[in-house]
Amino acid sequence: MRNAVLERKLRNLTRAGLSPRTCRIVVVSDGSTDRTEAILRDFSRDPRVHVLMNQLPQGKASALNDAMTVTQGEVRGLHRRAADH
Repeated sequence: MRNAVLERKLRNLTRAGLSPRTCRIVVVSDGSTDRTEAILRDFSRDPRVHVLMNQLPQGKASALNDAMTVTQGEVRGLHRRAADH
């Protein structure tokens, strides 16, 4: 279920037609043990998708801080796909 949500969200974002010049999708895998890494590897072929992989769970705050170090621009969105969703 969680992997299907991740795939659907990334598919929708990458199909939105936004230019790599104006859009960057940053995804942090925080020690995931399911198919997350394989899904992110597939989507990372898109120049707009930037993937950060934490081998061990660091927590939400650390993942957000990691993501913010590679983002730019005026608008930033957040979606948390966690084990409890």
